[in-house]
Parts: sequence; C-alpha cells; structure tokens
Amino acid sequence: MDELAKQDMFGHDKIKPLEFCEHCVMGKTTRLKFSTNVHFSGGAFGYVHSDLWGPSRIESHSGARYFLSIVDDYCRKVWIYFLKQKNEVFKKFKEWKVLVETQTRNKVKKLTLQEKS
Repeated sequence: MDELAKQDMFGHDKIKPLEFCEHCVMGKTTRLKFSTNVHFSGGAFGYVHSDLWGPSRIESHSGARYFLSIVDDYCRKVWIYFLKQKNEVFKKFKEWKVLVETQTRNKVKKLTLQEKS
C-alpha cells in the first residue's frame, strides 16, 4: 500500500496504518499435520469409531435431535442412527453390536467414542 501511495495511486487520500486483525492472522495460519495412527485394525470390527452429535436446533421429521455415527476402521463402513434423546446412545450401540456380530461372526474388539455438541 505504501508503494502505491508513493506513486500517487490513491489521489489525495491519506493511507492510515491498519488496525491489528486477529481474524486475518488466524486465517493465514497453517494447520498442524495429524499424528500417525497409534492403533492397528487387523480385520473387520477390530477398531470402531463412534461420534455423537447434537442437540440440533431443528428436529428431523421423526423428531430426532441427535445423530450417532459408527465407523469400522478396517473397511470404513458407516452406520448413522437418528436419536430423539441423548440417553438412547448405549441402547442403540448394543443393538448395532448384536446386529454386526450376528451378521459377520466377527466380534467388536475396541470402540472409541467422541461426543460433539
């Protein structure tokens, strides 16, 4: 901007120093790389990730305000469940566990659960 002002590109307007903008600085930062995996999934359902999201400000057509996702780390298959209340999570997980263990004859070995609101 100073170089343009020296060339009289702004006419008679004066250039004032800009105020510090935290948002501009944060927008220009780079993100750190993810660390390498510390787990190993040797087969289907060896390591399962689960996230709970909610409550949503707007209900779904069925009245759900929470969303439970379950992801198999080995094959990346995803199951999504819509829940009306947060206390339904454990019951839904037990239903899912019985379903997949019956269908695949593999046991769920390790589960990680992260709650996001």
